Amino acid sequence: MIKDENRILAVAQLSMVEAAEQFEHLTTKIVINSLNVLTDSVIDQLDLRQKPSMKDGRS
Repeated sequence: MIKDENRILAVAQLSMVEAAEQFEHLTTKIVINSLNVLTDSVIDQLDLRQKPSMKDGRS
């Protein structure tokens, strides 16, 4: 049971990602996991983030 509601939860092992995601779905807590961090890093390094389209009025 989590007593401190403001604590940040994280899992470091890739084998714990599925359990962390299940925990997120069952609670209102966000669990930082190494797979998401790795994915974000690769997306940034390869510049794969989608750019806003011109029709949105943003550049």
